[in-house]
Amino acid sequence: MSNNQRKFIKKGCSAHKKPCSKIRNKIFPVIIAIFMIIFTASCFYYLLLINKNATNTYVIDDLETKAEQLKTTRQKLELTVMELGQINNIEDKARTQLKMVVADNIDYLKVYNHSVAMR
Repeated sequence: MSNNQRKFIKKGCSAHKKPCSKIRNKIFPVIIAIFMIIFTASCFYYLLLINKNATNTYVIDDLETKAEQLKTTRQKLELTVMELGQINNIEDKARTQLKMVVADNIDYLKVYNHSVAMR
């Protein structure tokens, strides 16, 4: 081995600057290109995530609106059930507590062209 080869092995590329600079000039653009591709892919992924979150927000808003409508409908139905239950309660109280009976065989009389009920 010659002294130049030994220096090249010991010091790396510093003994021969031209070959190392050629290698660096070829590798540096490749490394930059790889980083640019990674950066661009990351940006597209970020945009996709933002778009997905925005879409989910609209879906959630629609579901919240439907939930509010269902709550209102449920309250109306509960009021209707309560009103219908009150009529049944009145009939039960009239039969049990007041000893009322259902009217059967109703005869109507006409007096001066008006209808009158008689028992």
